[in-house]
Amino acid sequence: MFGTSAIPIAKELIKEANSIFYNFIWNGKDKVKRLALISDIEMGGLKMLDIQSMISAKRVTCIKKLLEDYSSHWKTILDKLLLAVGGRFVLHCNFQTSKLKINLPAYYKECFDAWSEINEKTPSCYREIINEIIWNNKFLCYDKKSMYRRDIVNLGFVKIGDLISANNSFSYDISSLINPEQRFFLMSIINSIPTERCSLIKASTDVTVADPIPSIPAIKMASGNVVPILDISPKQIYQIFLQQKQIAPTAKQKLTNKYSNIEIDWEKVYTLAFQCTLDANIREFQYKILHCIIFTNEKLNLIGVVESPNCTFCQEATECVKHLLFSCRITSNFWKHVLSWLRDNDVHVGIIKEPDIIFGKFDIVKDYILINHILLLGKYYIYYRKCQNSLPTLRGFIARTRHVFNIELHIAREKNKLLFHLQKWEKLINELK
Repeated sequence: MFGTSAIPIAKELIKEANSIFYNFIWNGKDKVKRLALISDIEMGGLKMLDIQSMISAKRVTCIKKLLEDYSSHWKTILDKLLLAVGGRFVLHCNFQTSKLKINLPAYYKECFDAWSEINEKTPSCYREIINEIIWNNKFLCYDKKSMYRRDIVNLGFVKIGDLISANNSFSYDISSLINPEQRFFLMSIINSIPTERCSLIKASTDVTVADPIPSIPAIKMASGNVVPILDISPKQIYQIFLQQKQIAPTAKQKLTNKYSNIEIDWEKVYTLAFQCTLDANIREFQYKILHCIIFTNEKLNLIGVVESPNCTFCQEATECVKHLLFSCRITSNFWKHVLSWLRDNDVHVGIIKEPDIIFGKFDIVKDYILINHILLLGKYYIYYRKCQNSLPTLRGFIARTRHVFNIELHIAREKNKLLFHLQKWEKLINELK
């Protein structure tokens, strides 16, 4: 990413890089929307790097450097280019770079495009409208270009609120200092204000004075707080760009509708596998379950990979995820043996239901991590045996669990987390040694 911090980047290059990254993840066609993958784990994503957001964050960081208190030749050049739109004042405005009456070099255009994107505002209430800056405003244009007049700014006409009289009506005679040409220009500005905003102002009973413009341009954070750009780190800027793009996985609504009789805490569901195990294969498998991209015979039959959609184990019903992991008589019998084995070792799970298998078991306190890890292991083991065309057995499952235990033991020693490991596996240590 270092090279992107100093030169403009073609969109085709970003697209090609994204294709390489996502092809590596899926080994083919995308199975989860990319805008869902870039979300945090608790939102159903994988914290996948978003190249465009990273580049945009670097561009905004360049704007931040422009505002920092040190001199440089590039700042002098850029300030000269910005004179026609008010200099650094433009950073307070709701502008669109293509509508500014200046031509910026490609790199600086990307910087101002990124700043415009992160500060994009569409005023919708009285207070927001009267605090909207008139100048360089993408919504207030003449001949398809936004406007800036230093002489009128110096007379105090900066925001829409400065054009409104005490009774919330637009006035052309607010100041006796303006000359006829300036008054005519203000009339053209007022006429360019969208009709719905004018109606909202006239209908309002509020009489609010416009807020003063801060000395340092600011960015609105996800929390709603407005923070000066100089106080925001590049990582926070990147997060803001991500949050503007992120969407919920499509499978989330599908599963919510399917299990509408229970309340699903999605944050807990999405983070459970990462909380319970270090095994990447198990985490991946649970992620696929939650995004409805597990390939059972039902799906494989539709695309012609297998001849029959029936269950690999019982051959009695269509093999969907629910049947394979819970309803099948072979699977059901396997879970009974697993629960019995756990009870013999003083690990009490209670009754397991279909949602417990799909999402995790959240109605327990004692041995929470261990029990959910065992359920995750059990699901993965069942699917593994299906792929091997053989039946799941308790003996095979214990052997698989012992293998995972030893791997986690080694990692715990390497990361100095042996105490947590031993506490988690305490009740099964004698079985797994």
